Amino acid sequence: MRIRTRLIIIFLLFGLCNTSRADKIIYNRTTYDLYEFPLLFNSRFKQWNTEPIFGKDAKIETAFDDVPYKCTWIVQSNYIYLQSIKSDSLTANLQSIFPDKFDNGRVLADWIDTTLYAPYGKMLYSFDIIFSASIYEYELAFRISKGKVISVEKCDNTKTKPLKDERQLQQLIQNTINWENVPKYDSIKRMVYVQVMSADSLGRIDSVSIPKGVNDLYDKEAIRIVKTIPEWPVIYRHGKIFNGRIYPIIFGRSNKK
Repeated sequence: MRIRTRLIIIFLLFGLCNTSRADKIIYNRTTYDLYEFPLLFNSRFKQWNTEPIFGKDAKIETAFDDVPYKCTWIVQSNYIYLQSIKSDSLTANLQSIFPDKFDNGRVLADWIDTTLYAPYGKMLYSFDIIFSASIYEYELAFRISKGKVISVEKCDNTKTKPLKDERQLQQLIQNTINWENVPKYDSIKRMVYVQVMSADSLGRIDSVSIPKGVNDLYDKEAIRIVKTIPEWPVIYRHGKIFNGRIYPIIFGRSNKK
């Protein structure tokens, strides 16, 4: 691959991963990135329509993603306010967009009725190059009801154990299978899909579900394998175990050691 092509790819990936593309929230004089884009919760801005923000003649550059503007939010006196909307080259006039809500340079975001998450600390894992698909050590969870901040809680994701090597995990699975626990003369390749549901304070798995199994013998052996392998990946998000990923346990006599 040519050097120029490599540089272009790296630049594209950096642009997509860059957290400057995230909305910001200011809390206790500290600025955090947000996973969400709260302006889109407003019925006027359900899509990335820049016309009601910058006018129909505004030229907005969206070189490497489809996020044409970023917002800055601030928490003050237990309420969340919209402080600014900016593109790479333009700054929106909040008073003209929200004439009834604009006050002292900000807008009460009374349309927000959800929990917003602001990650911080070291990035532990990423499902994709998109910022919102990344797992960080901690998150602040802002529980908001019609613009009022009901609570701010710290979420701890430090028990996350990411998958280090897919091949190594598959090899560990094969080495851990107890063939005495499954039908001896079954020559058909079987596959049990497992999903981690909970883990203890040390990250050891204590609960596993079977979204798609084979039968009682294979399913029990798959659960035993998951609980036995200490390197099994465990992902936490919002302070709770994230069981979104499903892993296959493959039983094939040709793989038997």
